[in-house]
Amino acid sequence: MVRKIKGKEEKALRFEGNLFRSFTETVKVLIIALDTEGKISFFNREAEEKLGYSREEVLGKSVEFLFPAPMREEVKSFTSSPDPSKIPKNQVLPLVSRSGETLIIDWAITLIPDKEGNLQAIVGIGTDITAKEAQLKRLDLLNKINQEIIVSDLKNLTPMASQIREVLDAHTVLILKTDKERKSMVPIGWNWRPGYYGIPDEVLVQKIPQTTERGLVGYCIREGKAIVSGDAERDPRAHHIEGTEYMDESLIAMPLCFQEEILGAILVGKKGLNQFKEEDVALLQTIAGSLAVALHNREVMENLKEEEERFRNLFESIPDGVVIYDSQGTILEVNEALAKSRGYSREELVGKNVEDLDHPDSKPLSKPFLEEVKQRGIARKELLNITKNGEVIPVEVFASKIHYQGKTAFIGVSRDLKERKKLEQVKSDLLYAISHEMKTPIQSLMAAVEIYSSLTPARLAARSLELFEIISRNLWRLKQLVDNFLESQRLEQESLNLNPLPLDMAPLIQETQEILLPYARLREVEFENIIPEGLPLAIADRERLTEVFTNIYTNALRFSPKGGKITTILREKEQFLEVEISDQGPGIPQEELPQLFQRFYRPQSPNLRAMAGTGLGLYISRKIVEEHGGKIWVESTEGQGTTIFFTLPVREERSS
Repeated sequence: MVRKIKGKEEKALRFEGNLFRSFTETVKVLIIALDTEGKISFFNREAEEKLGYSREEVLGKSVEFLFPAPMREEVKSFTSSPDPSKIPKNQVLPLVSRSGETLIIDWAITLIPDKEGNLQAIVGIGTDITAKEAQLKRLDLLNKINQEIIVSDLKNLTPMASQIREVLDAHTVLILKTDKERKSMVPIGWNWRPGYYGIPDEVLVQKIPQTTERGLVGYCIREGKAIVSGDAERDPRAHHIEGTEYMDESLIAMPLCFQEEILGAILVGKKGLNQFKEEDVALLQTIAGSLAVALHNREVMENLKEEEERFRNLFESIPDGVVIYDSQGTILEVNEALAKSRGYSREELVGKNVEDLDHPDSKPLSKPFLEEVKQRGIARKELLNITKNGEVIPVEVFASKIHYQGKTAFIGVSRDLKERKKLEQVKSDLLYAISHEMKTPIQSLMAAVEIYSSLTPARLAARSLELFEIISRNLWRLKQLVDNFLESQRLEQESLNLNPLPLDMAPLIQETQEILLPYARLREVEFENIIPEGLPLAIADRERLTEVFTNIYTNALRFSPKGGKITTILREKEQFLEVEISDQGPGIPQEELPQLFQRFYRPQSPNLRAMAGTGLGLYISRKIVEEHGGKIWVESTEGQGTTIFFTLPVREERSS
């Protein structure tokens, strides 16, 4: 009976043993058992297949030889006298196969005790997660590459080339960008093991074929698809770089395509024949697709930036004020000319309503004008603008409908009409002045003719001299007006042709005053001269200087009150003769003095304006004096008269 029971137990044990061996030999996990000295006591078939060793080779050996070299000492010290309390239940550890391949194994560790409870063996059941870890690593690197694409300026992609080399476990990576104008390829990123080609990197980069006509890159660019070579050294499509050792037998040339456009290429190399798998090509294609989209977007952005810069330069170069506004009238953009002329900064104007620029008097006109632009797409109007400090500016506005930043908007160009209005006023004043100046001599001539025709021969003989003086004086006045206009026009275009000679000023002054004496008597004005003896002779053109005195005296007579006096003083001053001519007229406001010698300038005060001439006399006088090398200026106090000074160069010879 005992024997029968014992036989059944042995049979059961044999069955369990066979079942255990069958399980351990067929299961797709590594099972390795260690004794308490760290020696291998069990090694299943999956372990043999994965690591490349037979169980006969490893049984009885210390387990540390299966680990990477840097870990072996640590593994040996841990397994030779294991402490159960420090052995983890789960751990990921690398093992090295006979071929040198590193496998990543996820271990579940079980401690086997003896009958007394002491540690008898350590059993590790491991799952090969090498492919999974590689995939995770690839995904991580792919994420880093995508991040690099996002943050990079895409001008230097060397960091990305390094990441591509790592994710594909390659030896070399080169990223090239197409230069459309030169039909060439420009390296924008590269990475390879230092000294891999036997020459310095910077030299190597210069040797890389930069044409789309050669090498695998040329093929992939022309065909628009990936080119894979498993034996590049014998592949006629591959291009050998002169002066280097050909190291990469396996190559992938991947075009950077966006729709139908080829933007560049990625060239990846690896030592050994047929090293790249389909998943490597697919992964590189994914990277190339992302990079191509980024390069296209960057190109679009750069083109937009260039267009915007061109627009901005044109926008700012326009001397007129320019404003862009939306359909609600909200200002979207203004140029510097408009902001500056209205006294605002650009930031202050953007966001305001365009009607805020209009003067209240123009509001009834501006609203219909803006509506007309919306309806017709173009319009023109003269309006009044108002600056930040309240100054009123007459403007001519041209407005039209445009497409701006993807929306319908309107652009208004406002031309400041102040100068044009000023010129129109000058023209109007000039016509008035001419008619006013010519009216008096013409009326005098007409009166003389009427008197002449109404007199009997006897009375005509008695008054002929008087009539002759009237006619002569007024004809001279008309001639002077015409001459002044012609002279001012000529002075704007060319310099004077002077004939300067030594000149005694005193006789010239007296002669000019005698010519104007009838006009002075009519105005009841006296001439007073203070001319010291022994003054040096001026160097001047007598005829031109007569014009200067005539113009200045005529002005003085025009503004002098009845019973007034015009005083002329000569004095020597350094190397010049200074002439001072003063009247007792109403004077000129200080703010108008700097403009007094401008062409066609007439006083702004209504009282002075009524007495003013054409605004040419003093302008011509300034030109003549300056051509002589002298200076002319004015001093005046309102209510106390005006004094005009000018200087002329002199010579050593003195007047008698």
